[in-house]
Amino acid sequence: MFMITRKIIVSGILSVLTIFAFSQEQIPSAQVAESAAISTSADSGQTQETVFAPFPVNLRIGVRGPELVITWQDSPDVSWGYKIYRSATIPDQLSYKYATLLGEAAGGTERFIYQVTDDKPYYYFILARTAENLLYEVFIPLKNLSLAPVSGEPVPKQAGIALATPEAVKLLPPKIEVQKVNDSIVVSLVKENQKGRMILYRSADRINTLMNLANSVVVAILDSEIARFTDYPIPGIPYFYAVLPESDLISGNAVFIAGQNASEESVLIPAGVYRTGLPASLSLSRTIPLPYLVLRKSISEATFFDSLTPDIKNTQLSPETEKSIALLIKNAGTKTLTELPAGTILSDDIKANSIGEHYTLKQVVNTFFANKKYAETIDQLSLFLSLPRGGDATARAHFYRGQAMANMGNLQDAFFEFLQAQERYYQPCSVWIVYILDALHGQN
Repeated sequence: MFMITRKIIVSGILSVLTIFAFSQEQIPSAQVAESAAISTSADSGQTQETVFAPFPVNLRIGVRGPELVITWQDSPDVSWGYKIYRSATIPDQLSYKYATLLGEAAGGTERFIYQVTDDKPYYYFILARTAENLLYEVFIPLKNLSLAPVSGEPVPKQAGIALATPEAVKLLPPKIEVQKVNDSIVVSLVKENQKGRMILYRSADRINTLMNLANSVVVAILDSEIARFTDYPIPGIPYFYAVLPESDLISGNAVFIAGQNASEESVLIPAGVYRTGLPASLSLSRTIPLPYLVLRKSISEATFFDSLTPDIKNTQLSPETEKSIALLIKNAGTKTLTELPAGTILSDDIKANSIGEHYTLKQVVNTFFANKKYAETIDQLSLFLSLPRGGDATARAHFYRGQAMANMGNLQDAFFEFLQAQERYYQPCSVWIVYILDALHGQN
């Protein structure tokens, strides 16, 4: 009995040694180094060695209709590219072998577009590979692994939408040519293979970045067949022009190139030029960013401007009107919202059948905002908004960011977050805006 047991133990040890030797031949050097470091620490009590296991960082996933746009930042220690996977569960060194391989990307690409085949949520992750096509099995959320599962919106097979590839060549935006003609500015677009609608901007400042669009006005949205537009700006103000493909603006790939799609020099219509091309309602219009004073009467001599206004006769108000005015004055400014409003989760983020970007936003709201983890809520929603989103999802993200900032005492930034969400969610945003204005007024 003793001899049989001894043979079994010896046989088991030999099997374990054989499996260990075989496994070391099948994993990358980073895994071998990690095993060696652990062994040294256990046997000799020395300090562990540093493990070399490179991985990409800043993984971002954007939903663009039936496509997922996956972007990342390459590791400087990886030369042989990456493999992109999806998994129904959170991957680790054992379970990732059952994940679906979506494709490969060479170093320097930092972008992969995948056309979804169903509306189920999946975790997406990227693994660096070696020259021998082995993988560095490292899984770090928000680095090379998505924090939450992401789902897309597949299209029917008959739609026949072609999948874009990471190697696709990006076209330059159309070239813009600006010329003053009489009392107008003629803007011409020189296109190569650009398709779709174009958005024409005008600004009193040079347009170099997307931030400059805050002080710009949309002059026109031009259909693909239109290559020329005549603008009638206010005289006396030098203007810059720029054009963007609508598709680039929606996808977040918009860029301004001086001398290409953004004018390098301003153009000016001299003040006093007779405006033959203006519509009859010009005197009622206002072009941002500067107001323009239109005189309706001629001035032939040096007189005070007040003398040109009509006389206004005082009228005696009725007792009822006087009483109503006195009541309004008495109650004005007395009712203020001093208590912080209760946190609000919109009905769109309570539905059980959310998919795509709505599902991702719902996970952030339920995981962080609902548990009053406001700092984490702000960070996660900043990541969420770093990619192009739909109008509803963007407005809701700003609404939750505003609530989180207000709860942390950052009222000024919260105010601007609510302004960006107010158009779609007026009532819940108005409650917070009134509170913030009252609180800021009290601080002053």
